[in-house]
Amino acid sequence: MRKILNLLMLFLATSFVWQSSAQNGGDVLPITFEDGQLPVFNDFNGSATQVIANPDASGANDSATVAENVVPANAGFAGVNFAVENLDISTLKGFTMTVWSPVADTPVLLKLENATTGVNAERAATTTTTGAWETISFDFSAEGDLTFESVTVFMNFTVVDPASQTYYWDNLVQTTVAANCNPVTGITISDITGVSAVVSWNDEATALDGYVVGVFLAGSNPTVDEPVYGGEILPAGTLMDTATGLSSNTMYEAFVVSLCDEDGSIFVISDGVPFTTIALGCNPVTGITISDITETSAVVSWNDEATALDGYAVGIFLPGSDPTIDDPVYGGEILPAGTLMDTATGLSSNTMYEAVVVSLCSLDQGLYVFSEGVAFTTIELGLADATIEGFTFYPNPSSDVINLTATENIETVAIYNLLGQKVIDQNINATSSQLDVANLVTGTYLMEVSADGKTAWHKVIKK
Repeated sequence: MRKILNLLMLFLATSFVWQSSAQNGGDVLPITFEDGQLPVFNDFNGSATQVIANPDASGANDSATVAENVVPANAGFAGVNFAVENLDISTLKGFTMTVWSPVADTPVLLKLENATTGVNAERAATTTTTGAWETISFDFSAEGDLTFESVTVFMNFTVVDPASQTYYWDNLVQTTVAANCNPVTGITISDITGVSAVVSWNDEATALDGYVVGVFLAGSNPTVDEPVYGGEILPAGTLMDTATGLSSNTMYEAFVVSLCDEDGSIFVISDGVPFTTIALGCNPVTGITISDITETSAVVSWNDEATALDGYAVGIFLPGSDPTIDDPVYGGEILPAGTLMDTATGLSSNTMYEAVVVSLCSLDQGLYVFSEGVAFTTIELGLADATIEGFTFYPNPSSDVINLTATENIETVAIYNLLGQKVIDQNINATSSQLDVANLVTGTYLMEVSADGKTAWHKVIKK
């Protein structure tokens, strides 16, 4: 569900409107003053209400006509009443109204009345803007399934103003009650790597249906732009998510969406929290050695490299090849991080090669580096299987001397390093002898033994 955050953003852009198209007010609600169906205003306590041209049509309310309500000085309970037709709040228990007040923090009272049953209900809302249109809401969700016959509006309820004031109102609409939906707080970013980060936050009681985490490039708009990481829907009470698929050394912003109802239509997006992924290093491996060389194979091993987070790959090339563009003779599988050996197969006998190990630092970002090539030569075809009767040698490994014995006369002994270079060449002409290896560098070598016209190869280790 990687696209869930974008779906939620689409909801925000197209569906995040609490107003319902269903109306329970007969021919009266909603009151917009644009359809020619005007209520009959019954003013009291000095209130004077009339429908006029919108005096501030360039603001948040561009309706052509609105209601003007003049409240005289020193009148705290001046209002206007008008009849409605079977106003039923059994389902739609909320109302919104667009108001314009010349005074800040003005209480507006909406009173629903039923003279037949004698049951009334009222709610107050307070303006926040001076000299500009704004929409205020009235929540009757605590009331039962009631019906009403008239509505009374008090534009400055209980306020005794020493001066006469003129107010405007418009668009009285019955709607659903907006569920309480708060953004999360306490967002922190931790365990930042080159390709991931852990996002955590404080629990938000209104997020009854859980959360979604989105990570965007810095400066993106989360309501319209594509997230780099858009997580799954997390159950309520889950307070952490790991964002993956990021790029190293890059600035991002993390957002958490509170999901406040069952169908995903009520949600709110937190403020973004910036962070930067670390710059990934990518180092070539060291300590490459070639061992167990045969006519057609060789074992390649190396030291572990901490930056090779996604493992390694081994390639065997002919000498002079460019491993970045040329095809390998042997191209191994991707080996997991911590795997430090691979057996190269399909080689040709008595042939020089170069082994290259690739450090894979981030497959997602194509971040890798080649080692230096290490040369070796495969054994000549047919010689690997030759045997010399009764031939033995010891100790192996050896630090100084290797003892040689055979039933047949040993003619010559040669020692080669893994680069194919001859480092010892000695005539024996005896059935037993000693080979001085004290001056050899510690490592693995190939010993070529000739006797009675036959040649055999043996691996020796200098310690």
